[in-house]
Parts: sequence; structure tokens; C-alpha cells
Amino acid sequence: MTSKKKQPTAISHSTSADLDRLKGCCHRDPHTFLGAHASKEAILTRIFRPEAIAVSVFPKAGGPALKAHSSSGSGLFEATSEDPTAKGPYRVEVTYESGKTFQYWDPYSFWPTLGDMDLYLLARGTIKSSTKRWGLMSWNTRE
Repeated sequence: MTSKKKQPTAISHSTSADLDRLKGCCHRDPHTFLGAHASKEAILTRIFRPEAIAVSVFPKAGGPALKAHSSSGSGLFEATSEDPTAKGPYRVEVTYESGKTFQYWDPYSFWPTLGDMDLYLLARGTIKSSTKRWGLMSWNTRE
């Protein structure tokens, strides 16, 4: 008896508001939307490349490339995988209408950018020269 393989359900939390914020470069936390996100059934990887016609995801751990799909034509591509290693660092291959293709390591695959220890040390004020280290600027909010 052959059983039909169950397709993973998309973990899509995408909303038009998220896309509008991404397009306007004012999304407060793009890591919550872009990159790889796991559920019990699958890993959904989102890549935002507005001018791309094709996007593929190559997991660092190996395995087959994942073809990403864009249903809305908005530049948001989603790839789904049942392989838990697909969440780790991955390369993205992007193809444009001109036929040019390039690959890069997706910065959203290295989440979180700042870990709990970094945030703790920043709040405590024990990281020396954090303004030079991360390009932070201090703001005076009092008039």
C-alpha cells in the first residue's frame, strides 16, 4: 500500500502590511518575517528580491536546491522544506529578467544578528566602544 506524502503546510504569516513595510524600508524587525522559520511540519524560507524572476535556496548542509515561489509578483519568494537542516545558513541564487544570475549568503539565515548576551552587555554598558563597533549613535532626546 502506497501512502501519499503529505505536503507541508505553508507557515505564511505574510501580510500586505509586512510587504508594504519591506518595500518602504521601514520594517521594524525584518528577521521576524524574512529568512527561515520553522514549524512542526516544515521550514519556510522567505527572500525579498523585488526585481527577480527566479530564486533558489541552497542549504549549507547540502541536499537539493529549494525552488522558491512568488505567488503575488511582489518580489517576496517562499521556499518550503521538511528538512530541519534547511534552517541553518543557506545561499540564495537569484535570476533576473536580463538572464544574470548571482549567489549570496542570505544575511537573514544568520539570525539573530545580536544575541541575548550582546543585548545584555549593551544594556549594562560594559561593551567598550559600541559606537565604533556597530556604528551606533547616541541621541539626546531631551530638549
